[in-house]
Amino acid sequence: MLRRLLVVSVLVLAPSAWAQRADTLREQTAVAMALSTSPQARAALAAVQAARAQEAARSNRWAEAPELEADVALPPSLLWEGNEYRAEMGVAFTLEAPSVRQARFAAAAAERAWTEAEQRAALAERGFDVLARYTDASAADAQLRLARLLAADADTLVDAVALRYGAGDVSELDLRLARLDALSAQTERARAEAEALSARLELATLLGQPVDSLGPLVRFEQLAILPSPDTLLEAYPVQAARAAAAAAEADAAYSTRQLVRPALRLRGGVEISRTTYERDGLVADAALWNGFVRLGGSGVELTAGVSIPLVQYGPQSREAQAARAEASSRRAQADALAATTHAQQNAARTRLQNANALRLRYVAARPDVEESLGLLRLAYAGGEMSLTDLLTARARLYATVRDALAADVEARRAAYDAARAAGVLPAGLLPF
Repeated sequence: MLRRLLVVSVLVLAPSAWAQRADTLREQTAVAMALSTSPQARAALAAVQAARAQEAARSNRWAEAPELEADVALPPSLLWEGNEYRAEMGVAFTLEAPSVRQARFAAAAAERAWTEAEQRAALAERGFDVLARYTDASAADAQLRLARLLAADADTLVDAVALRYGAGDVSELDLRLARLDALSAQTERARAEAEALSARLELATLLGQPVDSLGPLVRFEQLAILPSPDTLLEAYPVQAARAAAAAAEADAAYSTRQLVRPALRLRGGVEISRTTYERDGLVADAALWNGFVRLGGSGVELTAGVSIPLVQYGPQSREAQAARAEASSRRAQADALAATTHAQQNAARTRLQNANALRLRYVAARPDVEESLGLLRLAYAGGEMSLTDLLTARARLYATVRDALAADVEARRAAYDAARAAGVLPAGLLPF
């Protein structure tokens, strides 16, 4: 009787699952880290700031900066047999129509919006990657906890079988089978530890953090499942493609406006000239005015000019045609990507529904592992079942729990894929 009590005591004192610590790294915190402190996030923010600065530069009131022009002619001159002295200074600037200016502003704003959409799509993709890797790491931790629980139970079973073998209740074959089962459980635990470490390394790499700094993760069964939207949405890549099309359309509109309303080139200045020439031994003065020589010495003249470029016959016309063709191409690409994304959303939603149905069936039928192992050990200690039956029942229990965990993982991965296809990230995670 005393030996039986010792066996039962050894079997019942099995280790419990890990308790969750207060410094647990939550999944949204991990995403926020990846989208705020990682080198990729800093590069994306720098690109957006550069685009905004470029927009401010292109939104200047003047399309081109005013120019200060100066011209000086010194002797000797080819004018007759004398010398010419001439100096000219003026200011020139380009004046564009208000509609052209507004088109230029709109093109600059569309270019900035395109850059923001592209960087937002890249960061969102990284956020979804972090969520997926976090799920894998948390699932690997759950698998590791199960493997450690089974390994500890196998070691406890070896001690119980050794006690019964010492009492002459079982044969040496049972003791060898128990030790072989314990060795197999230890191998499974080592494999689970390697997989858990690998999953944590992938997560730490995405976060740009040392793996030792991650700390514990949220227990897998407590992870929130991202909701699947009921309507078709435009994912971040589709938004970026549409922004690219809008930027091309704005650029095409600006080029077309320049053709319809070409800019005026205005110029004004002062010209000072003095010409001396020698004819038949006499020296005389002549003032140069509009290409004509006039006697009378030096002169000061005000000059003005207007030029209108014939852009319809220059490269600007071909550039406008190319811009319109580029806009049409980008619009078609955005529509094609939207159609593909909507198909992916429908497929991901169907996959999520099937995965959730399987997951719920396993959740309803999943046994309590520790309680089930304890009952099996008690039944063996009381002689109600043989060691072979116990090992078979425990293998089935492990397979059931492992399949339930796999179904849970599949459901969560399907949820993340559906959210990725729809472009749904938890609010407030993207920096712009």
